[in-house]
Amino acid sequence: WDIHCKQMLELVDTWEGKQGDEVLGLVSSWDLPHAFMAFNITKVPCLVTSQRGRIIKHDYLPKIREFLTDS
Repeated sequence: WDIHCKQMLELVDTWEGKQGDEVLGLVSSWDLPHAFMAFNITKVPCLVTSQRGRIIKHDYLPKIREFLTDS
């Protein structure tokens, strides 16, 4: 893991403790490579969200950090 992925994992731990009924799943490309193919993920870390049935992919680090800290 690079430093950016480690920072995101630390934010996920913090996020997990303060959220209510939202679900966040972490996917490893080693264990589930088909998940990366399904969403055309080419960079990690990457945040995939579903809003009103629409799938949105965020691979811009400040956007992921904003999601995990402001939610």
